[in-house]
Amino acid sequence: RGGSRALLSTIIITSWSVRLAGFLFYRILNTKTDGRLSDQFKTPQQTTTFWVASGLWGWICLIPHSVLCFSQPSVALGPFGFFAAALAVSGLVVETVADQQKWAFKQTPESKTSFCQTGLWKYSRHPNYCGELTVWTGLFLLSAPALSLPYLLLCAASPAFITLLLTKVSGIPIAEERMDSRFASDADYQKYKAATPVLFPVPFAK
Repeated sequence: RGGSRALLSTIIITSWSVRLAGFLFYRILNTKTDGRLSDQFKTPQQTTTFWVASGLWGWICLIPHSVLCFSQPSVALGPFGFFAAALAVSGLVVETVADQQKWAFKQTPESKTSFCQTGLWKYSRHPNYCGELTVWTGLFLLSAPALSLPYLLLCAASPAFITLLLTKVSGIPIAEERMDSRFASDADYQKYKAATPVLFPVPFAK
């Protein structure tokens, strides 16, 4: 069931999962700790909340893929299907490159007193989250032509949820607060923040 759409979706999600898990595992091996997670594991209640929220996040994000895999009959990919798959893959590439560039910057002496504004970070203050949103939006669009209206509305919860989570709850707000606190008196950071889009780059802006 689901045909080539479900196969493509499976490949993209598997690639995303393996890449992210591998990166996080490599990072923790080198840093030995993650301050953001340590704050979440101070009490049993906080730990439980973290894992329940993580499970909910995964379940909601996978709704389009899960429904697609059981759709019948399968719908041919067509130009829009290839576009949606390409969009998801491009998001994965952006997220991968952004994470690698940020990691490379953190290994330099400059990271002790400055902030990352090289590579993709020159054009977006959060290119990793830009890539993340693009992945799940692309996967939703990939599944859309194979779904009836009720299921389409249900599956729209995936990109809507991840957008809300990253822009209003845990992703960008926390990162912005941390950076604002650290570089409040840094004129270069204030200039960078004023000139650089928070999420999606503006073509030819720089």
